[in-house]
Amino acid sequence: MGPGERPRLEATRENLRARIAEAERGGWLGDVEQLTVSLAATDDKISLIDANERWKNSSVFVGMPPTSQLTVRETENRDETD
Repeated sequence: MGPGERPRLEATRENLRARIAEAERGGWLGDVEQLTVSLAATDDKISLIDANERWKNSSVFVGMPPTSQLTVRETENRDETD
């Protein structure tokens, strides 16, 4: 599920809202409940897309290890002309 799917999900969300309103007018409580579940799932998918986009465009501070955890290695500097 990528950001390209957001327009389709928004259209689905608007359609579900209209269908819920129609079911409420008709007194079809079972349909209202079922459509409300579908609407919640659609909202969740849109929220996931938004969260993924925010995550992709943000930096993450990973911190620095304390100096007590750093290892200093001594290397021999050999001159290969010897």
